[in-house]
Amino acid sequence: MINTLLGHDTNIRGSLEFQGTIRIDGKVSGKILTNSGTLIIGENSVICADIKTDTIIIMGKVIGNIDAANRVEIHSGAYVKGDISTNTVLIKKGAFLKGRCKIIRKEDFNTDKQIIKYFAKKSLTTFYM
Repeated sequence: MINTLLGHDTNIRGSLEFQGTIRIDGKVSGKILTNSGTLIIGENSVICADIKTDTIIIMGKVIGNIDAANRVEIHSGAYVKGDISTNTVLIKKGAFLKGRCKIIRKEDFNTDKQIIKYFAKKSLTTFYM
């Protein structure tokens, strides 16, 4: 269930913080942050931001690093330029990824708190086009 929808007319510069599930169909530059949410990037979206989330589903364009504690999905037609750190990654046929992918397995940590601490320590550097 989507809690928030940012339509194609949306243009955000700065930090976007959310809880729950958000779908972005517009443009965002800066940072996108959540501890436990799901971020859906629509087909016509252009995101120039470093992203820290639990789960991300990408169908549009993302330029920036992605730290997703749970899962990253890159769908056919999506464009991603940046490094990815996550537990699970799914890249569908027809998707584009230019960057490194680091798999962080839960088994490598003793507790969920260590996973949260790992992702909390990661610094975010903003990319602008």
